[in-house]
This record gives sequence, structure tokens and C-alpha cells, in this order.
Amino acid sequence: MSGPVQINVSIDAARTGVVLSITQHGNDLAFAELTTPDLEDLLHMLANVRAQLAEQVPTTLDRGTRKELVVDEGWSAPANPHPDGKAFALRHPGFGWLGFLFGRSEAEALGTYLLSDDPQR
Repeated sequence: MSGPVQINVSIDAARTGVVLSITQHGNDLAFAELTTPDLEDLLHMLANVRAQLAEQVPTTLDRGTRKELVVDEGWSAPANPHPDGKAFALRHPGFGWLGFLFGRSEAEALGTYLLSDDPQR
């Protein structure tokens, strides 16, 4: 059987997990109930696989690039400095904590941008 496969995702009735189903031509091919930790593991696995694809995530944020803005969700910096630069994490309500490590020049450029009124980078 060939044709488009549809992936359906919904929140369970108790809002404690996710119901994932895969269908083709209206026929169920697979079904899974994922807990919150299961879903977090799946997100990390998908992100790791995505990073290995030949078609890389664009290195520039062009007009029309798909993005979600998260407003004041939170950030954290480690208590111990990283020897290779400035490390910090940003909290995303769906993806969890995302860690970043910037070299000195990029960290300075980010700091300058955050403190300026210039919308360009």
C-alpha cells in the first residue's frame, strides 16, 4: 500500500500525555500513548536525527523562516563558567531547556544586540 502517510497528534483526556497515530488512506498503521517524559525523549531523538540530515537548518534567519516567538519564558546560566565561552539555556514551553555555548566574540555581539535599540543583526 503506497500513498501519503498522515501523522496525528493529540493530547489525552487527562492532559498528562500525548496520543500519536499514523494512518494511510484512513487505515491505522501505528498507535502510541506517550507520557510527558516519553514525548521529551522523542523530541530529542527527532532533533538529533534532524541535525544529521543533508538539508541543514538554514544558518540565517530569512524572512518567511518558520519560527515561534516565546515571550519571557526564562533563561539560566551555569554557576561554573565554561572554558570555551559563555554557556546558557533558554526555556521553551514545548521543547524544554535548550542549551547554547557562544564563543567570546559571539557572546559580545549578542550582548551588544540585546542592549541596543538597533533591530538589525
